Amino acid sequence: MARAHRRPRIGGKALTFLLLALARSTVPLLLAIAATSLHIPAILRRRIVRAGLVLSLLAALSAFVTPTGPPVSRIVNLPPIPILQPGGAATNGGAPLPDLSAASTAYLPVADPISLYGLFALVGALPLTLGAIRLRGILRAARRSEDAAAYAELDDAAYRIGIRPPGLRVSGRVKSPFVAGLFRPEIVLPELNAEGANLRAILSHEAAHIRNHDIAWRLFHRLLCLLLWPQPLVWLLLRPARAIEEEACDQDALLGGIRPSDYARTLLSVAEGPLPSAAVGMRTPGASLTRRIAALLQPPTMKPKKRFLFVSFTVTAFIFAAGLAACLAASPQDPDEDNLPMPQGDLQLTVVGADGKPVIPTAAYLVTYGDTLEKPPVPLRTSLGRIHYTLDQANPRGASTIVAVAKGSALGFHRVWPPAEGAPTLKLPSAAQKTVTLKTPDGKPAANLSVSPVLLVGSGDFNFLTLTPKLAATFATKTDENGVATFTNLSDLTRIAFDTEDARFASLGADLKAGEKGVEVTLIPAAEISGIVTRNGKPVSGVKVGAQDNHNMPPSNRLGVWADTITDADGRYRLRRLPPSIVNVALFSNTVPGKDATAPAHESVTLKEGSVVSNLHFKLTPGAIITGIVYGMDGKPKAGTDVGVYGPAHPNSSAWVDSARTDKNGRYTIHVPAGKQRVYPMDSRYEQDAETFTLVEGQIQEQNFRLRPAGSILNALRRN
Repeated sequence: MARAHRRPRIGGKALTFLLLALARSTVPLLLAIAATSLHIPAILRRRIVRAGLVLSLLAALSAFVTPTGPPVSRIVNLPPIPILQPGGAATNGGAPLPDLSAASTAYLPVADPISLYGLFALVGALPLTLGAIRLRGILRAARRSEDAAAYAELDDAAYRIGIRPPGLRVSGRVKSPFVAGLFRPEIVLPELNAEGANLRAILSHEAAHIRNHDIAWRLFHRLLCLLLWPQPLVWLLLRPARAIEEEACDQDALLGGIRPSDYARTLLSVAEGPLPSAAVGMRTPGASLTRRIAALLQPPTMKPKKRFLFVSFTVTAFIFAAGLAACLAASPQDPDEDNLPMPQGDLQLTVVGADGKPVIPTAAYLVTYGDTLEKPPVPLRTSLGRIHYTLDQANPRGASTIVAVAKGSALGFHRVWPPAEGAPTLKLPSAAQKTVTLKTPDGKPAANLSVSPVLLVGSGDFNFLTLTPKLAATFATKTDENGVATFTNLSDLTRIAFDTEDARFASLGADLKAGEKGVEVTLIPAAEISGIVTRNGKPVSGVKVGAQDNHNMPPSNRLGVWADTITDADGRYRLRRLPPSIVNVALFSNTVPGKDATAPAHESVTLKEGSVVSNLHFKLTPGAIITGIVYGMDGKPKAGTDVGVYGPAHPNSSAWVDSARTDKNGRYTIHVPAGKQRVYPMDSRYEQDAETFTLVEGQIQEQNFRLRPAGSILNALRRN
């Protein structure tokens, strides 16, 4: 089926995944940052911080595995309503209705988010790379120590903590001791005459770094910063995590029998020398050094009761964090698995006035939107405070709205399927006077023209009413001698689009926003497009032909351009009441007899005021065939899913996309003209993964799709 539809945005999926990954990493990082401020032993703080780093990585990676989190709430796939689509409009007897979509019909090229993300990560890796190069130079220039006393102290420290004695080097290019080497760590000492307690303190501290795998953990933290570089919390954790590692090594070194006061003096003696960025050493700056010395002189201790409470709190917090991450990563259910049943039998809708009191509607109608907008409104029975209706004939995949009016109240509407949020009540707003002033092209009042509201848009999602021609005629009024049409039964709370039925003039393309009282429109002589649809040289009747504004059309105050009609017995079509514009003219593929032929669109047709473009013919051919099976998230073929195609039949220079719906076996088939095609699942509940390829006449392309839940960052955060 052909319809106006929003195109999938290139790069949007990747950007969504990245944003979701950053969001999911937040909770573990917050717990880790909170742990750095606790007055507890450094070893416990270090464990919490490292657990937080690992959990943040797992939570971020889960976004790329299961982007949408827990079960998705039911979303009915609303039918194609062109009035809500970019650049499209519904038809009113061949006349276009304005498009009130907020989406722009212009698409600006954007860089691939993955490429940009990787570029910034590479820039962030530059300091780490330069630090590694500098460290390599220092190690190459360093000489092996020949101090027997130093080796004896190092052997003792290594034996005490249960590691193999590392290598020991001396360098004149450093002023502070450090450990380097991920797989074969070595301790590098400056050329100073450290001996006795000082030497024991330094070697015990550096050996503790090796035992605690601080080099690997610090590298892991730096790589995590590059992976999640827009996440400020992971960067904020760098310095406190380093200080905690040093403090924990201080506590380990004191186990060698060094007095805290002597160890503190050693710390002060090495505090001035800078360290290579890829190394781990005793030195820490400023406030961190002060805290380390304070911890040496008065180590934080925990009484048994306090330790029990702390351990209980920590375990609970990380269980919560792990549970939240698991919830965010849980495999989502297919949205159709929890479909609400269509209500059956006699139903009632409560009707109240603006004051909240029950009213008796003077007229009420059920408007059903399905695959077309030509279904006539159904008059409904009313009583005091009640409207009686049934949905037995409604389309489960469509939308049904009740519209009513009462004495002293404005025209109101309420969506009854899919069920609107809140109580099933239609509150009719207070009536306000609205005027539409029409002038002829020469500036004179356009008297005695019928004007009617054709679209009402309220607040909230899908809160709109498109009036079919018969329903619009119910609320029509004529302009007076001054060209003014006055309406007394409309509301200040809705946005209202108007149109006139005079074939001499183009559609109005103007509206009244909520709260506005009147609008003035100068009528424009209508343009017209005509042609013949043929197959094998013979005319084809009953084919629907439409015209929609091209993205290259210059900006204007119009709300979109749309017209459609059906070919007559001679295969002729006439698209009337078109304004000056640039349009694409195409066929509705689902109206071609047999649905086994197609024709390229006429792209970028330029219209001027009053112009007539004739001989815009369509020659139907079998073309190429795109077919395939759409699989749901459970791996089973999925019926009733629309697959969209941009290509020669519906160029992407407009928002109108060709489409086919899967049958009970999940298979779709669509004929397209030869050329480049872009195919994707159209259901907004799922990712619109697109495939692009080029076909020749007569070729059959098999293209299957496996549906994945749409990775909306806002919806995922809202659900969780």
